[in-house]
Amino acid sequence: MGREPDGDPWEVAAAVAGVLEVIDTLTSLKVDLFMAGGTPLDRDALDRRVATVSADVERPLYVHTPEDVLLQKLRWYRRGGEVPDRQWRDVIGIVRVRDWTAATSPTARRCSA
Repeated sequence: MGREPDGDPWEVAAAVAGVLEVIDTLTSLKVDLFMAGGTPLDRDALDRRVATVSADVERPLYVHTPEDVLLQKLRWYRRGGEVPDRQWRDVIGIVRVRDWTAATSPTARRCSA
């Protein structure tokens, strides 16, 4: 059995779970930070990441595109035996939001049947 790392929470997250949960105690905002994997899909997702800016933070925060989040959720769903759970509900939610955004975008092209 492997040794559990001690010390830095980043090292523990990377070695044990691959995720670090960060909670802002003032707002109760929770963010999960996932360690990058070594697959081609993981590398491509990092290449496609999008910089977001906030007035409260000096540097940009990089986030994955909704499509890359969807792909990761599908990977986790498959690894979990495709049992209906949180991952599948999240996938459905992402698709619904993307469909609504595309349908209501002023630049969306309308197709006639």
